[in-house]
Amino acid sequence: MTPDGRADLPVGQTRGSASLPVKAAMKFEFATATRIIFGAGALRDIGALAKGFGSHALVVTGRDSSRATTLLALLRAAGVK
Repeated sequence: MTPDGRADLPVGQTRGSASLPVKAAMKFEFATATRIIFGAGALRDIGALAKGFGSHALVVTGRDSSRATTLLALLRAAGVK
């Protein structure tokens, strides 16, 4: 039994691997952000950070665009459209 209460698996087997066949020639690419900034007050730095990448930004909000009101105001104040 693992510390989180799940049953131990046989050596060499990982969760979910039994149902997913793996092809030997599978290609895979994973890209991630090179910089992640988080913590209290991190949002207030977004304008200057975004301006360093250019003058336009694409902000994807999903269904509720009001969640991005503060973000959009900070971007506009930094001259990012």
